[in-house]
Amino acid sequence: MGPSPTSPDKKFSEVIEPVHCLAWPDLYCHTLNGLQPDSYYEVTVQPRNSEVNDYGPGKSVTDITKESAPGAPTSLEVVNRTQTGMLIQWGPPWFISGVLRSFILNVEETDSSNSSNCCQYFPIQELPIQTEQQLYRLDVGGLKPSSTFTFSISAKTVTLGPSLNISASTPPEPPTLVHPPRLLSRFDDEPIKVLIKPEGSYPGLRSTYLLLVLTPDDNDQKAEFWDWELQAQIEQLVNANFYAVAEFPSSTFTQEKSLVLGTGTIRRNGTYSPLENRVFLPGSYRAGLALILDYCGATSVGLAVGDSFTV
Repeated sequence: MGPSPTSPDKKFSEVIEPVHCLAWPDLYCHTLNGLQPDSYYEVTVQPRNSEVNDYGPGKSVTDITKESAPGAPTSLEVVNRTQTGMLIQWGPPWFISGVLRSFILNVEETDSSNSSNCCQYFPIQELPIQTEQQLYRLDVGGLKPSSTFTFSISAKTVTLGPSLNISASTPPEPPTLVHPPRLLSRFDDEPIKVLIKPEGSYPGLRSTYLLLVLTPDDNDQKAEFWDWELQAQIEQLVNANFYAVAEFPSSTFTQEKSLVLGTGTIRRNGTYSPLENRVFLPGSYRAGLALILDYCGATSVGLAVGDSFTV
């Protein structure tokens, strides 16, 4: 941003040859280039005779240059999102070139998991600015689940500057699971075996089942997910320590299957987290089945938890 009208500019001088104005032949004219927009300047003209090594008395005039278009906003990002809204954040332009009066926001839906229901229209919004801030935030609501949106934000002085764009997707609606892992009957010396069943169909979404083991409260075994947002969702649903045993893409998990828990298999990396069928320590456990719906990296989770069992 250039100097404000109330702040003094740096001093500079130049020697020019007298040139008569085309429109006013009895006057002299000169154009000053490279000035900052929306800035206060005092221009002093002093005559000088080439035969005398000194300047004569000067005359001064003051004025303010006109505003111009600002630069693009900075650091546009999505800081939070739900199925129907996103919280976006951005910074002011590096060069405002005047008085920042407003931001212009354009929201466009560009894709959806349901192509027959794309794309909704959003009117352009003008966001008045009361005071300049380091960061601005806006909660954009009325969005559809599992859809992709492009946000374009521009700054405005007396005219509109270039835009800064970002695209992001809303997560799908959380699925509802009605069949928790069922503990198969066993004798005390037999391994723990559970039966799990797939549920529903979710076209346009990547869907993955995770078999979880919920551990005792005093057990320090905790899950590690590559995506902290996904981990936070599952932790909120589980409300206990847990780890992932196995994962099953819905494309291959089409009928019920049984699995033995506590076998001590080698840890390996899954799509969303490490997978390990850990040997049980003495205590009370539960098995849970999570269904992760993924649309362009935006996830939602459903969970069903079975009855407890003791080792």
